[in-house]
Amino acid sequence: MPPDSPPRRRSICITGASRGIGRALALRLAGPDAYLMLFARDAERLDAVASACRQRGAEVLVSATDVTDFAAFSAAMRSACRDRGIDLAIVNAGVSKGIFEPLFPIDASIDIVRTNLLGAMHTISVVAREMTERGAGHLAVILSLSAFLFSPGSHGYCASKAGLRAFAKSLRDPLDECGVRLTEVYPGIVRTAMYERMGLRSPFSISAERAAELIEQAIERRRRTVYVPLRHVLLLRLAKALVPTSLVRRTLMRSGAEVYAE
Repeated sequence: MPPDSPPRRRSICITGASRGIGRALALRLAGPDAYLMLFARDAERLDAVASACRQRGAEVLVSATDVTDFAAFSAAMRSACRDRGIDLAIVNAGVSKGIFEPLFPIDASIDIVRTNLLGAMHTISVVAREMTERGAGHLAVILSLSAFLFSPGSHGYCASKAGLRAFAKSLRDPLDECGVRLTEVYPGIVRTAMYERMGLRSPFSISAERAAELIEQAIERRRRTVYVPLRHVLLLRLAKALVPTSLVRRTLMRSGAEVYAE
C-alpha cells in the first residue's frame, strides 16, 4: 500500500440488517474503519440504518435483496465485495410466524424454513467460497436457543434453527482448515420487533443493543460458540427439565401472546 493511501476498511456483511439484532450490529460495528454491506428486504428501513451508519463514519452499501432469491443474492454479494473481500459476515436474516404456527396447512412453516435455513445455507455458501479462496475471514451465524430447546407450536421455526445449527457445526472443521473462523450465536429472549409482535413479556429479556454488544465481544474473541446471554440457556434448560411441555403451552396461551400467521 502506498504511504499516502488511506487504511483499508474492514469489510463486514450483515443480512437481515434492517431491524432487530441485525440493525443493532450494523450500528455497533459502524465506524471510520468499516465498510458495511447491508442486506434486507425492507428497503426503507434498510436505508435508514445505512444513513445512521454513515453518520458514524462507515462506508455503506445496501441491497434490498431477499436471501431466498438465490441468484439475485449471489449477484448482489459478488458486486458488493468486488475487489475487497469479506472480513466478517453475520448471517442473521430470519423470520417467524409467531408462537403457534398453523400445522394445517404447513405452508407457513415451509416459508420459515426457506428463509431461516435454505436462505442462510445459501448465504454461508456464497460468503464461505470467497473467504476460503483467500484463506481468511470470520462467519458468525445467528441461531436461536430454539435450535435445541424446542418450543411447542413453533415447529417450523425450531426445525429451521436446528437444521442451521447442524449445517454450521458440520462446516466448522472444513472452514478452520481453510483459515476461516465460524462462530455460532444463540440469542435468548431479545426485545426485537419479532418479540413485540408475538406479544411476549419476560423479566429476563435483553435489548437488541445489549445482544449486539455481547455478539461483538464473542466475534472479537474468536469464540466458537456464544449464548446471548448465558443465563437464558441455563434458565430454559432448567424449565424444560422441570415443567411439562403441555403446561408451557397453556401458560403461553393464557399470557395473551399473539398467535401470528401470514
